[in-house]
Amino acid sequence: MVAKHGACMMRRFIEGLKEPIVLSHHPLCGRFDNHVFEIKGRKVCRGCITAYPVAIISLIIILIFRPFSYDILFISSVVAFIINLGRFLIKRNVATDIIFNSLLGISLAAVVTSALTAPPEMRTIIAAIAVFTFIAFNLFKGYRMFSTCRSCPHSSQFPDCSVKSNEMDDINKIDSLTSIED
Repeated sequence: MVAKHGACMMRRFIEGLKEPIVLSHHPLCGRFDNHVFEIKGRKVCRGCITAYPVAIISLIIILIFRPFSYDILFISSVVAFIINLGRFLIKRNVATDIIFNSLLGISLAAVVTSALTAPPEMRTIIAAIAVFTFIAFNLFKGYRMFSTCRSCPHSSQFPDCSVKSNEMDDINKIDSLTSIED
């Protein structure tokens, strides 16, 4: 019975991966084409496909070699995260996004390792700071994404909107003109 239930859950999980937004978690319209890679016809979030593997590899390396104490790791995670915030201050491209997302992965690995190796009285504090920062950062990025969606002339059709890349040029021209007029 348990094996049958497990097989059913696995089948649902695999079927769920066929949904277009699951691997991307960005609306699949042309406004977010610069947020995704296309792999075998599937859109995959560029940030996730960069940050999480870098975090896992960094975590393994840090746990194996233990190059720094927990406090140095925590400070390093904060510094890497602050540098990562520079993404909101510069004009980005694929290369800079990969660099920023890699920094985010390294920051995540450093703070997780810091929490795991800290003295017991510090673990909860470090973990709480990390979780709060993770939630706040993702809420901010989600707010920016939904603001972009709401400003789109096709937003009433969400999630079935389908702005194509060539239409995006026209929308961006309109957006830039209206921001100049304001």
